[in-house]
Amino acid sequence: MGIFLFGSPLDAAGMGIWNWDLLTNKITCSDNLEALFGLEKGTFNYTYKAFICCIHPDKRDFVRRAHQQAIQDRVKYDIEFRVILPDERIRFLASKGVVFGDARMAVQMSGLYMDITKRKQASKGDARSSC
Repeated sequence: MGIFLFGSPLDAAGMGIWNWDLLTNKITCSDNLEALFGLEKGTFNYTYKAFICCIHPDKRDFVRRAHQQAIQDRVKYDIEFRVILPDERIRFLASKGVVFGDARMAVQMSGLYMDITKRKQASKGDARSSC
C-alpha cells in the first residue's frame, strides 16, 4: 500500500507513480494518477488498454513501441507524449520507467508520470518569439 501514501507531494509536483504487472496486465498507481489523465477518481479501468486509450492517437504507437522495447531489452525508458483529456484539452506527460524480471522474463514495469504541459507551452512560446 506504500504506493498510495505519497498523494500530496506527488500532487504538488504534478507527478504520479504506477506499476504495471506484465503477467496480469493490471496497473496499480498513486491516487492522483487519474487526475493527471483528466479522469474522475474511480473511473480508470487499471489495464494497459485503458491507459493506451488516454494517449493522443498520434502517439499511441510510439508509446507502445517504447514499452515493448524496454520490456524486450530490460532497460529503463524515458519518453514524452500527449494525452487527450475528457474535455479535449491536450496535456503533455513525461514518463520514466524501469522493467523488473529475470533473464527469462520481464514481470513488471514501474515508473512515474510527470505533467510537463507548462514546460512544453513555455518552449513553444520561446520558439515563436525567437528570430
